[in-house]
Amino acid sequence: FVKASTRGGVIIDLEGIQGFIPKSHMGMDMERVRGLVGKHIDAKFLEADPDTSRLVMSHRMAKSQANAKDLEVGSLIEGKVVAIKEYGAFVDLGLEFNALLHVSQISYSRLFTVDQVLAVGDPIKAMVLSYDANRGRVSLSTKKLEAEPGEMLRSPAKVFQGAEKMAQQFRERMVAAEAAARASANDPAAGAAPEEESQSQPEDASASDQEEAEAEE
Repeated sequence: FVKASTRGGVIIDLEGIQGFIPKSHMGMDMERVRGLVGKHIDAKFLEADPDTSRLVMSHRMAKSQANAKDLEVGSLIEGKVVAIKEYGAFVDLGLEFNALLHVSQISYSRLFTVDQVLAVGDPIKAMVLSYDANRGRVSLSTKKLEAEPGEMLRSPAKVFQGAEKMAQQFRERMVAAEAAARASANDPAAGAAPEEESQSQPEDASASDQEEAEAEE
């Protein structure tokens, strides 16, 4: 329960015990912090000393922990671009760490610089490619949300508009692939091609097959 706001943070009450949340651990500007006075908020322990009655907590870490539950591969997230680098864009998701949208994951069409498409402060929708909780790393993709190659270069707004549909299709393909893999593991013979048939296949894949394989990566 937030009792009062100060220049350094907020004073809280936890079951009759007074505690403090530093401004840096609120995860928002002080104007919004002042609006929380008199309300209950989630917080995580930073320091608790019964001998000195010292209690320090973090609202930002509690919020990050809750948000991290949504970072499953294939899930759609919203954030804000906070930095542009040669190799990609960093996106603020409201976590303890920023996510990376690598330049190779922005579009299926080639782009020369990230700022062709994105700028600091841009709101963005992207799909989670991977999440490493131990290392605090999230990898994102917008090219997986393109209905047509190069759509992010032409109209990011159009990509974001259809993002949920494309992310859902990706998740469905992922579930189908996992089911097929489990079925193959349970019945190895089902996934084995007849010897004569495999020998009749050409050694090199066609150009179109290679393009399809790259598009699925």
